[in-house]
Amino acid sequence: MNRYLKYLLTIGTVCMLACGVSSRNTVGKDLPTMVVEYVGADVIADDGLTRMQLRLIGQPHTAARIDSVYIFGGDGAGIAATDIDGVDFGRWFQWEDEAVIDIELDIPGTVHAGGETLVFYGPRGNVSCKTAPRK
Repeated sequence: MNRYLKYLLTIGTVCMLACGVSSRNTVGKDLPTMVVEYVGADVIADDGLTRMQLRLIGQPHTAARIDSVYIFGGDGAGIAATDIDGVDFGRWFQWEDEAVIDIELDIPGTVHAGGETLVFYGPRGNVSCKTAPRK
């Protein structure tokens, strides 16, 4: 009986240690490192696009990358952003001491009515924010 109990305790301890090591290696490594804050939008009639002002908030001295941005309206159809100012698509950028980067995002057409969802795609996961209604 004593030998059987030692065997079970050994197996249980090994399983608990294996689970603990596994969770420490995976938890949080793919989480996004930024928050996106909606600031405002302008419709530029000459170019037929909507320019949105956004603020990226992150941890000082950390890096992130935005590969693409899509805006999703109520119908669920996504429209890809064509240009971004402040950072570049597909390139790593870093937050300095203030941990805030203001960007402008160009989206073709006059898509902004308010309540759309912007989704930022990157290697560490996706980050989304809602737009506010136009005034």
